[in-house]
Amino acid sequence: MKIYVNGKMVKDKPEPDKDNSKEIGKTLYVSKSESREKALRKFGLHAGAKIKDVNSCFESHKDFDYLYLQIPSEDFRNLSSEQVEIYLTDKIILLFHQEKSPLVEAWLKSLLVADDNIACFVEVIINLLALINSRHLSLLNAIEDKITGLEDALTKEEEMDYVGEISNLRKQLLGLRRYYESMLALMEDLEENRNGLLSEDSLRLLHFQIQKLERSYRNSLNLRDYLTQVRESYQALLDIEANKVMKLFTVITSIFLPLTLLVGWYGMNIYMPETAFRYTYPLVILASLFIVVALVIYFKRNRWF
Repeated sequence: MKIYVNGKMVKDKPEPDKDNSKEIGKTLYVSKSESREKALRKFGLHAGAKIKDVNSCFESHKDFDYLYLQIPSEDFRNLSSEQVEIYLTDKIILLFHQEKSPLVEAWLKSLLVADDNIACFVEVIINLLALINSRHLSLLNAIEDKITGLEDALTKEEEMDYVGEISNLRKQLLGLRRYYESMLALMEDLEENRNGLLSEDSLRLLHFQIQKLERSYRNSLNLRDYLTQVRESYQALLDIEANKVMKLFTVITSIFLPLTLLVGWYGMNIYMPETAFRYTYPLVILASLFIVVALVIYFKRNRWF
């Protein structure tokens, strides 16, 4: 298998000591998107696919399969940080990427250093799909740790920006869900093998990668449900705090309600005989203090505050 990068051959397989007759005449061509039309004409692929979508997609044409990949950033803040186009035939694989693609560079590096275990020409693309899907496994673990941390902080009633954290995690999980759904659709379409480009071994390898991706997809859905539970717990905590405030206001109102009654009673502009008694004023003060103390003791015993 010959490997070209930006028009220059960087490696030529097979090696002389192995039977690689099936690999003879096959070419992997990797280049930047700006040279896409020129490369398609060079290899005789004139019916270029026109799909441009916000998600990854797949097309099966008469002579080739077309894969369009929208690769999100590792933190999923940018859902289309890299775009990759792949034209797949029985003899040629054309891969076009943007000006700078760390993912493609890492894939090429691993391919050039150790490609002895590749049993089929098409497996280089399956390896690329596996590399893309494995990049975000650490993100799933990080999201789970963050959600667990939020739950612990809620239990301890720590002060932090719960709304901001929950919103950020929801956006990341939404990006993960959309990404997994589009990649599952792409890989399942590729598994149909309409042009017969994949061998039985390659199909088994692809099916194994689909199963791994499905597990990651279910994990992202479980994390979304977990985050929803934490958000509901936070809302319940807010409701409890609001109830505490309302309870405090109710207690204060209940304590001062009898005093308000006394104020209204003695504030009336009419003659009241007891006001002529010299000790009426201190007795009213003592009565007010007694009412306040008695109500506070009563509320304390009933654990109203």
